[in-house]
Amino acid sequence: EIDRASEPQPRSGQLNLGLIALLVVALIVSITFNVTGLRDDDDTVAEAPLTEKTRVAILPFENRSVDPENAFLTDGIHDGLWTLLAKIDGLQITPPPSVKAYQDTTKSLREIGEELGVSVVVEGSVQRADDRLLVIVRVFDAVTEELLFSDSFERDAAHSSVFDLQTDVSSRIVAALPITPNQVDEAPRAAPTQDPLAFAAYVEGVNQLDQREFGSLELARGNFERAIAIDPNYARAHARLAETVMVLYANYKAMLLDEAVAIAGPAIERSLELDPLLAEAYAVRGLLLSEQWQRTRLGDENVRAAADFEKALALNSSLSKAM
Repeated sequence: EIDRASEPQPRSGQLNLGLIALLVVALIVSITFNVTGLRDDDDTVAEAPLTEKTRVAILPFENRSVDPENAFLTDGIHDGLWTLLAKIDGLQITPPPSVKAYQDTTKSLREIGEELGVSVVVEGSVQRADDRLLVIVRVFDAVTEELLFSDSFERDAAHSSVFDLQTDVSSRIVAALPITPNQVDEAPRAAPTQDPLAFAAYVEGVNQLDQREFGSLELARGNFERAIAIDPNYARAHARLAETVMVLYANYKAMLLDEAVAIAGPAIERSLELDPLLAEAYAVRGLLLSEQWQRTRLGDENVRAAADFEKALALNSSLSKAM
């Protein structure tokens, strides 16, 4: 006989996160059956086989600029490239937090590929000199270590040119891979920002958010708020602010749920107003609704959360926060 009273009881926060994880796993299974067309009868399965996606890891880019303060530009180009490639239907991109451990790594491409479960590895470098920006990108087969693509891209260092450069690089990478790309998002997108100070604050905030530590989350919140103060129309900054606040609540109970919702809710709605196809905004709204439902288990917040997670995955299948 076991004395149940002596067993440690799980914290409510852990239970909440566990239930959310179960909800999302159930959602992914549902999506798999509906999107791929899998059914009970064999004929349907034969007509709609599951399509394997090319798994890609984009390693942290090397900052080759003389001025170390240009590191934010290197991180920003890496983050933007991940965002663009993650929207390609035929690709599954490893989330940035998972590749940070390979900064300045001495491991071989084959080792990296095996550890991350990818077949393609992208590496690159960024160098800024005066008013010119040079980006070098190389794409490798992670199994054979064969070089699939290599090129350099030179642009004016003006901030407005960075986003055009990211689009150009991502297009060239996709062209080098054995896939037929199908952009999930064909509609015009809101420009992330044209202000270099807002961009720098955003990139620093993303790096801090990815660490998921209490102190770094507090710093991330400040940086996203700073980016929004500089550029109120920065949709991704609004979404990341909401995500940071919800992680502070879910992981650390740093505030009451009502307080978290009061901050994150308007930020999410503003981000979707600016960019209705921003996957990150739908994912964090799903988390917010899930937390609200956990408190009372009444209402339809769980159903609405599932719909938001599904929308986030449809817009960006590589988005780990919705998986």
